[in-house]
Amino acid sequence: MKTEEGKKQNTQSPQQTVRKSLYVEDLKPLKGLRAVCALFIMVGHFFTYFTPNLIHKEGYGPENKDLEFPGVLFPIEFLQGVTFFFLLSGISFARIYTHTGSLDTRAGKKKFIWKRFVRLSPAYYFGLLLSFAPFYLYYYVQEKDYLRFFGSLLTTPLFLQSVNPQFIAWNSPLWTVSIFMLCYLLYPYISKKLYLAKEKTLKWIAFYNYSVPFLIVIIFMFFIGSYTVLLVCHVSIIRITHFIVGAILGEYIERWRKAKSLEKLDFIQTLTPVSIQKAKNENREVENPQSLNGDQNINNAGNGPNSTKKKPRTNKTISYDLIVDLGSIFLLFTQAVTLYCGYKYGRLHNFVKFFLEFSLVPLHCYWIFAIMNSKKSLTCRFFNLGIFNLLNEVSYNVYCLHFPIFYLYTWLINKEIVPSYTQFMDAVYALKFWHIFIIVPLVWLIGILFHKCIELPFKKKMVKIINKKYSLAKEIQKEVPSDSSISTENSEDSLDTSRSNSSSKYALHDLVESQ
Repeated sequence: MKTEEGKKQNTQSPQQTVRKSLYVEDLKPLKGLRAVCALFIMVGHFFTYFTPNLIHKEGYGPENKDLEFPGVLFPIEFLQGVTFFFLLSGISFARIYTHTGSLDTRAGKKKFIWKRFVRLSPAYYFGLLLSFAPFYLYYYVQEKDYLRFFGSLLTTPLFLQSVNPQFIAWNSPLWTVSIFMLCYLLYPYISKKLYLAKEKTLKWIAFYNYSVPFLIVIIFMFFIGSYTVLLVCHVSIIRITHFIVGAILGEYIERWRKAKSLEKLDFIQTLTPVSIQKAKNENREVENPQSLNGDQNINNAGNGPNSTKKKPRTNKTISYDLIVDLGSIFLLFTQAVTLYCGYKYGRLHNFVKFFLEFSLVPLHCYWIFAIMNSKKSLTCRFFNLGIFNLLNEVSYNVYCLHFPIFYLYTWLINKEIVPSYTQFMDAVYALKFWHIFIIVPLVWLIGILFHKCIELPFKKKMVKIINKKYSLAKEIQKEVPSDSSISTENSEDSLDTSRSNSSSKYALHDLVESQ
């Protein structure tokens, strides 16, 4: 059997040689990061829209309806979490789609778009259904804003509400999902161009996608003062560029990993039996050819007590750990800055949040890169906790459902404020601080139940239909086992220089499906 398998492997051309599994260990902390971002966004929305102000004199709610964004009780800087969502999507897509060639054919592109729609639609439309009552009561009955009501009613089910920020009214947090849908439609057509682009070209594209929107934000924030234009940039232009920057970062990471693996493979090929024996005679440490999974186990030559001693970690690895933890401290510091601005200056904290999420994108990118190369940082240990892996699976559902659940919860617990046509705002801004310890676990629980009872059965059924319609027999595909384990001979460092047209389920399926 072994000889027959060996003959089959030898008959394959280099272009047909593919890995049996993808290296995903460096992506595991990113799942925890997504869960933390979803939690921050939900808590930020709670304090911004569902609690009365207790610390700022301008107040919040029905007494000051003319204030568009006054001070709030606890103004969490949660917009950076939205930035991370778009960056992480681009990174994971580069590995599982671009560098496997699954988007090189027309059928592969259609299959990708349909699967993305199936992933987004269940929680999206269920969130619209739950939030229709407050949407109708406020915009149609109370405010009589018919243009906004019917505009949102027509565009939101089609993922088009972000075209005009005035139409972001029906379950308003779903505007990011509409931008994601637009990015998913664009990605199959830009992924190959990014893959074929030279490194210098990628740098210029990334610089353009960051600097131009940032300059627009600076101009309108400090010189023109147009909050409407700033909102348009925040909703649509900036987010698309963040996704493209994430895709470029993912492409750079894959190239960097391939270059690093080729250097190691070249070194291993020089380790002939004679050179290894010579190194043993000289009592030198030689890299174990069977250890290519990133840990770099080192066998000390000789039969002494240090024969199993591992090679000390390099300063470069230590620097990644340090960079990750220092970056975490700095990002937490931005929370303190936003809190201070919200307490001291009220509405100004919103401009501070906009400025931080636009200006810190380079830091976010390098921080993510450091996380993927960190081994022992406290931040990665925190993100690798099992609870975050569970929360990551339902983070998208939580994002789509938390706003309508907040509305329904507020109306149910405030019996003296019965939902009516004229008391909508009173019902919204009626929660006290301690309710967060009830409503946040409640939202996660509903998200988990929705995931198990509705989303998973729907996805399984639809994926079978999509796979049958866009059969792999219509494309030139390579067989790749779906085993998610990392083998020693087909691990991170055994990357092939050519892409493979593979569409099997990889171990980072849970990360990509949670985008």
